[in-house]
Amino acid sequence: MNVKSDTNKCRLIAAALMLLLPPLVLLALGDTPRRSLLKETLSMLTLAAFFLLLGQFLLGRGARFVNAGIRLGRLLSLHKIIGYSVAGLLLVHPLLIVLPRAFEGGISPLEALTKILTTLDSLGVVLGMISWVLMLVIGATALLRARLGLDYRTWKLVHALLSILLMVTASWHAIALGRHTDAAMSLLVVALASTAVLVVIRQTLSDTHNPLTRTQGARP
Repeated sequence: MNVKSDTNKCRLIAAALMLLLPPLVLLALGDTPRRSLLKETLSMLTLAAFFLLLGQFLLGRGARFVNAGIRLGRLLSLHKIIGYSVAGLLLVHPLLIVLPRAFEGGISPLEALTKILTTLDSLGVVLGMISWVLMLVIGATALLRARLGLDYRTWKLVHALLSILLMVTASWHAIALGRHTDAAMSLLVVALASTAVLVVIRQTLSDTHNPLTRTQGARP
């Protein structure tokens, strides 16, 4: 048994759980009116996915207060697993919003989705669309980096810049339209997103001045 490997795995799991605990506590203590089981379940999944998205960077290589001593390969593997899972869930988020309409009276899910996507006078909706496109681009460039002909350092810089934009727009979208984002939840989102942005900037600057960075990502 690899005790060190098991210990590192437990540390990362504990860190992820601690990341999810504050929003869940605020959610439980909030006075947002409860809805159907389906709607509440979808809201919980979306909320967890959003905070895990922020955790992608809070638990990344730039956050040495969490991952010190953990092998880079393990961190990258975990980053990919969580990243693709969270991105997949958030990419279908617009569909999950209107899914309950299939079991209710009134307009159909397609009509509800069309109405949302055409409400361009709402800043929150526009930010959501921008966030959706950014997630798609980030995922696609990560999967197709070799085919795009980008060296690792260039791709890493583009990935970092797009990630910062995503954190800003997604956080703003969540605060503007999130059903559960009251003052306390909004403050938590701002605090975590700001910290995540600083972590990404720190790691990007470190990579820029590290001559070994070009070879760290030789394999996609």
